[in-house]
Amino acid sequence: MVYKGKMHIIIFKLLEEYFALGLDYVKEIVCVDRITKVPMSPEYFKGVINIRGQVIPVIDLLKLLKAESKIGNSNNKKIIIIEFQDELVGIVVNEVLDVMEIECDKLKQSPKDTNALLYEYDGNVVTLLDIFSLLKPLTQ
Repeated sequence: MVYKGKMHIIIFKLLEEYFALGLDYVKEIVCVDRITKVPMSPEYFKGVINIRGQVIPVIDLLKLLKAESKIGNSNNKKIIIIEFQDELVGIVVNEVLDVMEIECDKLKQSPKDTNALLYEYDGNVVTLLDIFSLLKPLTQ
């Protein structure tokens, strides 16, 4: 991921961790009561939701990140709807914190052997996700 100038991001929480996505991927944020499970689907696939007559698959981002998911099946889930390869996909999050413009020179490379970029937000470290890289293997 190479960014220059300014970019708009959405910051959200998964469990106690802070993450961000570039806003250019995001179509909307919705709250839903229910995600319909799909039998025999992969572990990362939470199910589908119906938004204004459109059925949208919902992904458990924690499972994709290989973290234990504790988002659970509680009511009133927040789902960030993104566009990925001309399709809409939902990502379940615990909380949406902010939408903001940042200077790309404020992004720092992760100290590990990853491509993750980090940003400081309100005293917390935010991982800027390359959602395309995360979701692309699911389509192959």
